[in-house]
Amino acid sequence: MKNALYVLIAGAFVVLYLYQEAEARYRQVAEFLKPSIAKAQNIQRSTEKYPELSAAEYSVISAVSTKAMQLPLLEADLAKFRLAVKSYTDRTGVSVTEAHIRTFTQASEDSARYNYELGRCIISSMDMKQPFESNDLIELRKKLQESGLVRSTKLETDRRMIIAAGHNEPYVDEFDQKWHPPRREEVLRKLDLLEVTRQNFKKMAEAYRSK
Repeated sequence: MKNALYVLIAGAFVVLYLYQEAEARYRQVAEFLKPSIAKAQNIQRSTEKYPELSAAEYSVISAVSTKAMQLPLLEADLAKFRLAVKSYTDRTGVSVTEAHIRTFTQASEDSARYNYELGRCIISSMDMKQPFESNDLIELRKKLQESGLVRSTKLETDRRMIIAAGHNEPYVDEFDQKWHPPRREEVLRKLDLLEVTRQNFKKMAEAYRSK
């Protein structure tokens, strides 16, 4: 079955799973949302004590999580999600605590704030025709780097995106892939998607509480 990395309902690190799923399926759309590979590996090791999801539980949680990266979740989606969480907790006796929910909510909020500010700085760099980083972005970058939620190489790629936007030139990402300069419509689309995902995270956190 699925390894412990995919046991979203084991606690706070559901957000990393969502980001990993987005990276696998929607690399360009979710470029802001790539997780730290090393962090995910550490999480997998630290959650080995948790039972795995059943095939049915994984199918539901995976489907809802994937949709959460693209479209607003409906009550019907959240109802399925709650049932999958309840199935897991009833079957295994492992419950999701309020501390897990708070950590999940804080992690998703920190990432959303960073990615929103990154997009804003990219657009400002385009308008100013020179790279621009706000104090908020610098502080949020530092916070994410210290938490290990995002790879340092990903954060460096974000810097290159800002420079590329300011100078209207291509940039190279952390995987040595060359990209065209950021385009305003792409950045705005990602910001719109980010807000959808942010609201979905809140709904999923509440679904944990009301399972």
